[in-house]
Amino acid sequence: MKKRWIHQLIFVLIVLSLSTLLSFAFEQLQLRKENILLVYIASIILIIVQTKSTQNGLISTFFLVFIFNFFFTEPKFTFLIDDVNYIITLVIFVITIVIIGSQTAKLQYQINYAKTNALKIELLYHLSNDLHHAKNRDETIYIMLDAIKGDINRNLCFYDLNDQLLGDPLIEEHQKQIVRQMIKEQINGGAYELVHRELGYKVLIIQSKERFYGALCIDCLSGDLSKEDEEFIQTVILLVSGLLDQEHSREIEQISKLEFEKERFKTMLLRSISHDLRTPLTTLQTGLSFLEESFFQIDDKNKLTIIKDLYDESAQLSVFIENILYMTRLSSKNQVLHIKQELIGDIFNEAKERTQHRLGQHQLTIENVDDAYIEVDGQLIVQVLVNLIDNAIAHTKNDSIICLSFASNDEDYIIEVVDNGGGIPPDHLAHIFDDYQTFQHHSGDMHRGIGLGLSICKSILNAHMGSIEAVNNDIGGATFRLVIPKTGGVQEHE
Repeated sequence: MKKRWIHQLIFVLIVLSLSTLLSFAFEQLQLRKENILLVYIASIILIIVQTKSTQNGLISTFFLVFIFNFFFTEPKFTFLIDDVNYIITLVIFVITIVIIGSQTAKLQYQINYAKTNALKIELLYHLSNDLHHAKNRDETIYIMLDAIKGDINRNLCFYDLNDQLLGDPLIEEHQKQIVRQMIKEQINGGAYELVHRELGYKVLIIQSKERFYGALCIDCLSGDLSKEDEEFIQTVILLVSGLLDQEHSREIEQISKLEFEKERFKTMLLRSISHDLRTPLTTLQTGLSFLEESFFQIDDKNKLTIIKDLYDESAQLSVFIENILYMTRLSSKNQVLHIKQELIGDIFNEAKERTQHRLGQHQLTIENVDDAYIEVDGQLIVQVLVNLIDNAIAHTKNDSIICLSFASNDEDYIIEVVDNGGGIPPDHLAHIFDDYQTFQHHSGDMHRGIGLGLSICKSILNAHMGSIEAVNNDIGGATFRLVIPKTGGVQEHE
């Protein structure tokens, strides 16, 4: 500030000196005194514009009046005036300078205000874009704090009723109760305000019509906020509160959707137990009983066939029980998803390992995994892939190829399970993920209902706020496509 004041003083002295020298030149050329006054008027306007200070203009006017009187009025080199016309001229000169100076200062203020507004509008535009890419509330708050701090260059923080403090440590421990009370009562206050002005910071409540989210605290030890800064901050708060409302609405929608899924899981569980559990158990019991009663009457080849069939039934039963366990986990009130970074290659390899013994003559390949990481509940996605691979094994030709592949874009992870085993009848595609759907195999055999397997795939993807679809591909088979948002699903709350 002191350095700026010195620079302004030097500039004023230079302008006054140059204008006076120019006035001497005008006098030597025997130009009228009014031209000298015009030089001084131009000097005053230049000083006001460059220093952005009406006060500097008024002080300069005072000195120029005395300079003009001393050097250019009779008697010269004195401050006496013996011609009344000069007195009238000087009075008019002062009035003119005051009017022109005030109008110039006003115009300068409006120009600066327009420039400031343009910068703030541009800043708000970029802020709005950044906020719409925020993944959660904390990221939204941090983006807001960075934007405001970058504009006003002051320390600031966000504080809420859960005692969460983001940003600079402005609030001391003994002041937290005061700020909490202000949030509950939805009262702005702090430094330079009527309420709790003893605080060294200003407290602005972030709220909407229906909810309040916390308080924005801004350091005011160096002085109060300007009117322009406060208007900008209020605009940012309004923008952020609207986005927080949208995020809260999405959370409620997710919770409602998950509650619906939980109720559907319960119904599916009861139906699954009676539908898919009874059949393999009956097959196991019948087969084992037949082996026990006719063990020595059956040749070894038939024994191996029966044992293989019983093994396949037990494997299907194992997958079915795993699906029930995952259904129970998803319907739990205490847990939803365990979202964390997983290596996609590990997920694919685990799914391959868990289905390897059931492949038979089918081939299972993996493509495009590299070292990519995804944010998902790894065990649930593995179960989805196991169900889809088992479904492909059950409903494709024996020599079919099943392929797992991965891709991603700016918003989503994309996982595909592709086969060339004959495809899905077109009239079944729309209902493939409904509970207990069946369709004719290519060979004409009727398999047990797809039932719980594909239905729980859809439920797991819904819990991740993603989607799953089935289409017939151009290599003569079916493609199951999983699309998972990069924001992940609803994370676990401890």
